[in-house]
Amino acid sequence: RIQSANPAAQLFLGYSAEQIEGMLFGEVLSGSSPTMDSLLAERCGVPNGGNPVRTFYRHADGSDLPVDFSSSPICDDEGNLRAVVCMARDVRSRIQTEHALRDSEERYALAARGANDGLWEWSNRTDVNYYSPRFAELLHYPDAKMPDRLKLVEQLVHPEDRERVREVLTTYHQGKPFDVECRLQTFEGEYRFFSLRGLGVWNDAGSLVRL
Repeated sequence: RIQSANPAAQLFLGYSAEQIEGMLFGEVLSGSSPTMDSLLAERCGVPNGGNPVRTFYRHADGSDLPVDFSSSPICDDEGNLRAVVCMARDVRSRIQTEHALRDSEERYALAARGANDGLWEWSNRTDVNYYSPRFAELLHYPDAKMPDRLKLVEQLVHPEDRERVREVLTTYHQGKPFDVECRLQTFEGEYRFFSLRGLGVWNDAGSLVRL
C-alpha cells in the first residue's frame, strides 16, 4: 500500500493526500503497465538497475499518464525489506517532442529523396557532416554512403578552389544564400564541377552554427 505521496505525485495523479495514502500501488498503475512485481525492487541494496522503465500511471479521471519509473528498496539492519521508494517522471512533453522530431525527420528524408540535388549539412556544435544518398551518388561513393567526418571544404573541394569556397561560406551576410561553383573530388579521385548553394543558421552572437 502507498504510505505517502509528495505534492508533485498528488498533483500528477489527481488525488489528495488523504485519498492516495492507503491505496494499493497497483491501483495507480495503468492496465497496460508491466506487473507491479516487475517494477518494484525486491532485493535489499539493489535498486531496479538504475535505469528508468517506461510505464504508465493511471490518473484519478482514468486517463493513462506515461512516466519513466524507477524504484529503490529500504531495508532494516537485518536486510529485511520494509518499504520501496518509487519515483516517476512525467514524460508527456518529451513524447510529444519525440513525435514532432520524428515527423520532421520523415519530412526531411522525403524531401531529400525527392530532390535531384545532393544535400549537405554541417553542424558547428558537433563538427559532423550529413551527406544525403544523392550527394554520395553524385560523387560515386559505394552504397550511396559518405563518412560523416569527411570534411567538404578541406577534403572534397579541389585545393585550388578551397580558399574561395571557404571565404564564401564564412563571410556571406546572415540570411543571404550563397552560390559558388567549385570542383569536388569523386570517390575514384577525379574532380567534377558542382554548384554549391545554401543557407546558414546564426546564433544571437553572430556565429555560424549550421550550414
